[in-house]
Amino acid sequence: MKRCYLLAIIALLCAQTALAQTFSVKGVLRDPLGRTVEDGSYKLTLRLYSQETGGSEFWSEIHGSVQAQHGVVSVELGSVESLATVGFGETYWLGIQVEDHAEMEPRIKLGTNPYSLAVKGKDHVFPSTGNVGVNTLAPTELLEVNGNAKVIGALIFADGSSMSSADLGGTASSLLNPSTTLVTADSDDDGTGQIEFKTGTSTDLVIDNSGSVGIGTATPGSKLDVAGDVPAGTPLVRLGDHNYGAETVLSVAPGSVSFDKHGEPGGALYIDGTTGSVGIGTATPASELDVAGDVTARFINSLAHEVRTTTSPAMPYIDFSNDPTSDFDVRLILKDEENFKLEASSGKVVRLGVVGGAAIGSNYGTLYPSHNGLYVEGHVGIGTVTPGQPLTVMGAAAKGFGPFTMYPANSWSANGHPSLAVSIYAGDKVAASEFVAFSDARIKNVIGISDGRQDLEIMRGLQITDYTYVDVVGKGTQTNKKVVAQQVQEVYPQAVIKSADFVPSVYRMSSGTAFEEGVLRVTTEKQHGFTVADTVRLIFEEGGRQQRVVRSVIDEHTFAVDQEEAVERVFVWGKQVQDFLSVDYEAIAMLNVSATQELARRVEALEKDNAALQAQLDRSRALEAENAMLKVRMERFEAALQRLEVQQTELQRVEEVVVEDSGLSLAD
Repeated sequence: MKRCYLLAIIALLCAQTALAQTFSVKGVLRDPLGRTVEDGSYKLTLRLYSQETGGSEFWSEIHGSVQAQHGVVSVELGSVESLATVGFGETYWLGIQVEDHAEMEPRIKLGTNPYSLAVKGKDHVFPSTGNVGVNTLAPTELLEVNGNAKVIGALIFADGSSMSSADLGGTASSLLNPSTTLVTADSDDDGTGQIEFKTGTSTDLVIDNSGSVGIGTATPGSKLDVAGDVPAGTPLVRLGDHNYGAETVLSVAPGSVSFDKHGEPGGALYIDGTTGSVGIGTATPASELDVAGDVTARFINSLAHEVRTTTSPAMPYIDFSNDPTSDFDVRLILKDEENFKLEASSGKVVRLGVVGGAAIGSNYGTLYPSHNGLYVEGHVGIGTVTPGQPLTVMGAAAKGFGPFTMYPANSWSANGHPSLAVSIYAGDKVAASEFVAFSDARIKNVIGISDGRQDLEIMRGLQITDYTYVDVVGKGTQTNKKVVAQQVQEVYPQAVIKSADFVPSVYRMSSGTAFEEGVLRVTTEKQHGFTVADTVRLIFEEGGRQQRVVRSVIDEHTFAVDQEEAVERVFVWGKQVQDFLSVDYEAIAMLNVSATQELARRVEALEKDNAALQAQLDRSRALEAENAMLKVRMERFEAALQRLEVQQTELQRVEEVVVEDSGLSLAD
């Protein structure tokens, strides 16, 4: 069942302070049967309307816990939501809602309480003390009108003067305003009125309807038209201190314009109207811009760039600085008539960018380098002023490595990974007709000859692998047949270098970007695997390959980096890792030499063994031949012996027959 409440208003009082207004509303809260509600806490929502029914409230507040005793409730309107914006310049109605039930009907019309007579006053004379405000709740003067005020008649001032129209007269004719004073002519906008300042009948200053200013003329022919002559030696315009001789003077003379300190012509800025030359610090410019003295130029954009020049020291120089408070970031010094020097301040690096091709040499005018290329006539020295070859690099620095890096061997650290001083680093292949390495024994501490047997076992453990590169744009799609660093590390760790470099762990175009207040949020379809503070490689359509530090990780597909401007898309290459592995192919080549030498020694030993075996075989074959001959002789001897035995047997038989026939015995 829908419940309704009735509130019988006992009093509606108003109390106003210097900063806010509150209204005390008291009444008896009854239920639909006219009975006072039970004692307790009730939520009251109060709203102000500008009409008795319908419409929307223009102010409201909620009193979440109003205590009722014997049905009597009391609230202070304006104690929750300020009434400072309510002008009370018209009749308002108050709507009251109890708990979440419908608003009571009818609305209660706000009346005038007795204290408002102090504001109304008798015969509209205000008896109260303090300031009076019209359309403002905080007047700062005796009378302050927020808006237009209409005067029928004249404004009469204390000295008896008056102002009855736009004409100003009398001693009270000054206009004072701490911000802007508005003087309007041609208020009907018919294009005929103008503002004139006169002394007597003479027109001294005119601002016509088009905005042109005339001094000494009522009909200016340009935006600023100055008519009349000035005495010789008197400046047309004087700026600065009125103590003559200390101010800056603008002088306009036939054929020239100059700014200078009075009495010191040509000391500041001089423009020659005939030649168009500009002199700063000189009245006789020898070129289109002639500066006598030091120069400081600032260019304000994202950084406060500053350029300073000087001619005072023995070697003139130009300073370039991103911070006007610092000495310099980069200094260009003219050392002599033929040589310039670029010098960076302490802790900073000189970077020289050239858009398009650049040529260096005496015939630079006839040299045409390729786009974004560099052509140098003569030798180039890096770290040396006496290059003996077309390119001489002296000195080195510790550097993280990538593939195809050439470096000297025998510089291993305690953990098995080289800590190398590198002179030239290449991020891709190096092409040359020959590679020569420094290998003089006098620059080495020779430990001994490598163990070929161990080297052969290591070589047998290396796996030659077929693979393609993830970075198909930079490396191509062809199949390579080489080693993989992780596998080499297992069997030959001395040939593997651990360093910091980038891996194409994402290698995807972003699926979305969002930019806000210098932060770029990048979303990828592939999980990026980044963490806060990771250094990542991004490729922009404008700006190319750049490094950024991950500022925050929103989720596994979205991360944020610092960025100066918005971009629609960016290619996410991957992140920097600290355990990037590179292979010392020279070490593998030398390992192969040692293993090959071991194989050669083994082949030589086998050849010797084979020769000995061959000799033994030859001797065996000779013995076999001799044995065959002896066998034949033995067979012949055995045959003869057999014949002899047969003959002997026959002879014995004959002898036995003879004896038997003669009756004699063999003994006889």
